Amino acid sequence: MKTLALFITLLSTQVFAQLSIISHDNTASFNYQLKDSDIGSSVGELTIKMLNDYEILYQGSEQGLNSILNSPTGLDATVIISDSEMKSYGWCFKINGVIPEVYANEVFINTTTDQVLWFWGYAHYKDGEWIAQCASDPDSL
Repeated sequence: MKTLALFITLLSTQVFAQLSIISHDNTASFNYQLKDSDIGSSVGELTIKMLNDYEILYQGSEQGLNSILNSPTGLDATVIISDSEMKSYGWCFKINGVIPEVYANEVFINTTTDQVLWFWGYAHYKDGEWIAQCASDPDSL
């Protein structure tokens, strides 16, 4: 009986690999549980698979995403703050809490506990230089 209770406890606390997306307007989120067979696949490959499986409207490729659920692109995704400052919004991802400095097709799922999160972030330009990449507004995550 103790063995069964321990097994159930382990199952209930086990974390599974998951790919998640939070919509740009925070009105929707999607979670896609990854399988053992997804180990070795790229984040980009699995993201496109998820979007297609859930029939979510998107623009992009395994390399990266331009739009999900009609999120703005180009000038519509740019906020001009002043003559010397702007924010350019777009899709970013984290794997296990870390934002990699490479494209989604260059990051691979390595374990059954990897966690991928796509979120609406921005690059911040101020006084002639880019000071942040994939930052997020405090109320967006």
